[in-house]
Amino acid sequence: MGTSAGEGTDLWKQIDDAECYLVSGSFDQAVLTALSVSDQIRAANRERVCEDDELLEMLELVGIVLVQALKELRRTTEMFVQLKAMYGSVASIPVKVFLTGATMLMAEGSGPDLRPIFEDFLAKWRYTDDQVYVLNGEQERSSNGLIVTSTMATEEYLEVVEFYTVTFLSIASGEPENAISWVEKAELIEQDRQ
Repeated sequence: MGTSAGEGTDLWKQIDDAECYLVSGSFDQAVLTALSVSDQIRAANRERVCEDDELLEMLELVGIVLVQALKELRRTTEMFVQLKAMYGSVASIPVKVFLTGATMLMAEGSGPDLRPIFEDFLAKWRYTDDQVYVLNGEQERSSNGLIVTSTMATEEYLEVVEFYTVTFLSIASGEPENAISWVEKAELIEQDRQ
């Protein structure tokens, strides 16, 4: 299908603008532009003017801009609310964006707010014999009409698991027993429990 020359190019230009606002310190403008671009990506998705992979790449980029700008504005408490609105569900947030946001929340001291977010994210993914995790019970499209990634490589899933159990539960929260308990109950293949 390919990208409609005008719309696809315009979206990439606006993503570049959002990144420039971020780098130049215009954080409010970076947030507004990132949110505007995500709305336009949703419209482009409905009109099928871009390939799904291209839309996913665009969404990941605007998500990264959004979390960085919100951090700089000291608005980290609204980060996952905005990301959930942008992607349609917590489980639909790309791993890179999810981990970046979680790291920033922990750095700001908002760790306790992360437990339900991590648990929501991790609970939605199920391991398959194909050595990938699939988004359990979710449609190919999120509640807001955006395309979502419905599969995740085992390595990506384990990266989130490790961050949650080792970094968040064991180190930041000082709850290694909860980390061990979570891993014992988790849907992991035996070699990954180590």
